[in-house]
Amino acid sequence: FMARRQAFKLESAELSNLHSSIEKELKPRMSATSCSTQSSPPTNKSTFVPARPSAYRTQTTKPLNKQLNKNYRMSLPVQSTASFTVQKAIASHANVSTPVAPKIHTLSEVNELSFPHNSYGTAVVVPAPANSQTKSQSKGDKEYEKYHEIAMREKFPHIEQLQIIHMAGKDTLGRQVVVCEATNLSVKDVNLEDVLLYCIQILDPIVSDDYVMVFIGTGVKRTNRPPLDWLKKAYSMFNRKYKKNLKTLYVVHPNRWIRATMTLCRPFVSAKFWKKVVFVDNIDDIYKSIDPSEIKFSTNVIRYNSKINSRAPVFGATLSDILRTEHNSTGIPEVVSKCVEYLQNHLDVEGIFRQSGLSSHIEELKKSFNRGEDVDLSDEDDPHSVASLLKQFLRELAVPLFTFDMYDTFLQIQTTLSTMVEAWVPTMLNLLATLPKENLLVMKVVFDLANEAQKHSAQSFMDAKNLSIVLGPNLLRGMNEDCITSMKNTPICNSLVRTMIENHAELFGDKFDEILEKKK
Repeated sequence: FMARRQAFKLESAELSNLHSSIEKELKPRMSATSCSTQSSPPTNKSTFVPARPSAYRTQTTKPLNKQLNKNYRMSLPVQSTASFTVQKAIASHANVSTPVAPKIHTLSEVNELSFPHNSYGTAVVVPAPANSQTKSQSKGDKEYEKYHEIAMREKFPHIEQLQIIHMAGKDTLGRQVVVCEATNLSVKDVNLEDVLLYCIQILDPIVSDDYVMVFIGTGVKRTNRPPLDWLKKAYSMFNRKYKKNLKTLYVVHPNRWIRATMTLCRPFVSAKFWKKVVFVDNIDDIYKSIDPSEIKFSTNVIRYNSKINSRAPVFGATLSDILRTEHNSTGIPEVVSKCVEYLQNHLDVEGIFRQSGLSSHIEELKKSFNRGEDVDLSDEDDPHSVASLLKQFLRELAVPLFTFDMYDTFLQIQTTLSTMVEAWVPTMLNLLATLPKENLLVMKVVFDLANEAQKHSAQSFMDAKNLSIVLGPNLLRGMNEDCITSMKNTPICNSLVRTMIENHAELFGDKFDEILEKKK
């Protein structure tokens, strides 16, 4: 017991010094005997009992010093007063049948191996550190060597001309700057294997020292997106020096696809590497660490940077200001036209417009539109988020579609004539003629969509009544209206929207088009 207790107090420095020599001596023998088991272990009291097989199986999850310490304790020669412990250890070893159990050596056999001894005269046994991770790393290294040999032997002029990856100058700390322009990569037109080989050819000579990379995601579209499997292969292909010596990865103008892709790749990326990623929405931020004379951005990048950092947000603005900001001649804001185009193919989704989407995703879409990005909603897999985004845009308009000055009049007409459709339609058309043209254009697009949505009520359970309940508060609201008044007027607003959906053909027909023509 005292001997074991003294072993616990062995200093870690002594163990570290022993490690290299132990591994060198033991590894060849352990690898030769790792797949053999001892059928009848000796029962002599002087038997040398190494760690149980479970220690070898769990070594990959334990720090080396802890495993070494455990093996040291188990390697102590057992005294006669501890015969019960010896028998128990041997019995436990015999009951565990596993191909990774090492051979049990006697003390004389251990001495023949010339293992180093500590100050207590006790031999230390350490299993060979062979695990799946080491095998995986060696496999990756071999694959990299294969690609490296090809990359250094071949020429890739067709890839070089694309300027997908090229060298810039130095940053303020004297580190090499590598620029990667994603828009120059057309996935359908190039061989991605050649791209990977060219990257190795360009990067291998410089990654032995510290370097930084500037990834330009300005205007990245679907045609520029390599498969996720290729990205995973490329990341695993680049060995430790690529990742360790990369000090900062600047991602310029990241759109939603880039952010989503990096999120999907996060399980394959180490936490240390992830901390090196810096998203940049304004290239002026890069100039703080890289002098403008050391890096040149294309005209498209500079123009886009000025656009997104000088334009006013579209959410919370008036329709006229939004159209002016977008230089839009159609009269329909991009967020409305893109959301409506997407939702037309998802109107049979249960609870569309009623169920809310993921708030964080909606906020991300909102920021993308506010920055002026060319948002592609065709990849969206959550129709509820897109529907929620459209409702939020309508709700946050500085002036609602049914303007503040006509709000009370609309409610009054609805209260008086809602049951008399023949009088309600012409009266409503006269009121709509007083609204700005941009309001009427957006209103027609929204109610055309609502009319189509009610036709899918058998699948979506969203008829005219249900649609009016979720759309009404987003289309009509009073200026500085208190909560009590708003709650009182909400049923009337919903009734107005429901009547407009149910009488869509009469309200948004030829006479409505005539009103639009007169406003030219």
